[in-house]
Amino acid sequence: MRLAIIADIHGNLSALEAVLADIATQQIDHLVVAGDLVNRGPQSAAVLERLVPLRLPTIVGNHEDLLCRFIDGRVDPTWLDDPWWAATRFAARDVGPAWLTYMKSLPGQFVVEEEDVLPLRIVHGSPRHFMEGIGPITSPAALDEMLAETPEPFLICAHTHLSMIRQHKDTVIVNTGAVGLPFNDDPRAQYALLDWDRNEWKPTLRCVEYDRHETEAAYEQTGFLRAGGLSAWLLREELRAARPYLVPFWKFCTDRGLPLDESSLDLFLDEYAAGWQVYG
Repeated sequence: MRLAIIADIHGNLSALEAVLADIATQQIDHLVVAGDLVNRGPQSAAVLERLVPLRLPTIVGNHEDLLCRFIDGRVDPTWLDDPWWAATRFAARDVGPAWLTYMKSLPGQFVVEEEDVLPLRIVHGSPRHFMEGIGPITSPAALDEMLAETPEPFLICAHTHLSMIRQHKDTVIVNTGAVGLPFNDDPRAQYALLDWDRNEWKPTLRCVEYDRHETEAAYEQTGFLRAGGLSAWLLREELRAARPYLVPFWKFCTDRGLPLDESSLDLFLDEYAAGWQVYG
């Protein structure tokens, strides 16, 4: 058996198309989508329109949840006109109520159980919550807590945008990396393959070239960059650099009591360029 797992597409249609084309050459048995199809990129609705008709097993990510809350008005009222949330408001309008029922219907986890293979669990963040990431620096003690009620010996996750294969005691953890916005200095679209080989799953992390200029053009053509303001600009920098910018800038301003706007940007960029890894 061969599985492909994709996640963190984030409204990047060109990256998605490249990954789907690559998967078509891999002779897979199943393709699973591990959340965050939408937001952070300019083509959220287009990604849904491309993937949903394929009827793939799909689980909810934190950005499906966030857009549902924006569309429903279940967010802090100040977010509805705060410039910082302009890019998310654009994505919510792009997706609109038409996709609300679909996004709300997505399950939180998916377990692959087939005859003669070991079961594996697929989540977006951790088995406890889709906002809880698992990465290379996650402590063993934290992993003990996250995996306490997860009996499967293989766990597939995403959310951090950092591809990874890690052994923790009796559990193999595979982070798929991100299709649309990788954060490991490699801008290629990334996903995971798993092959069942006699008595174990063997993971492979794949990276696929795609036309990033086409995605950058979509930032302009869709109106996302103009409507999204500073947050959309930071997201475009993430695409270009394959590094996080949005959350590090938010943390930088919050920690120093600085305004979350363009007046703080040069200070942030100077410090970030000197050691961006501390913001991971």
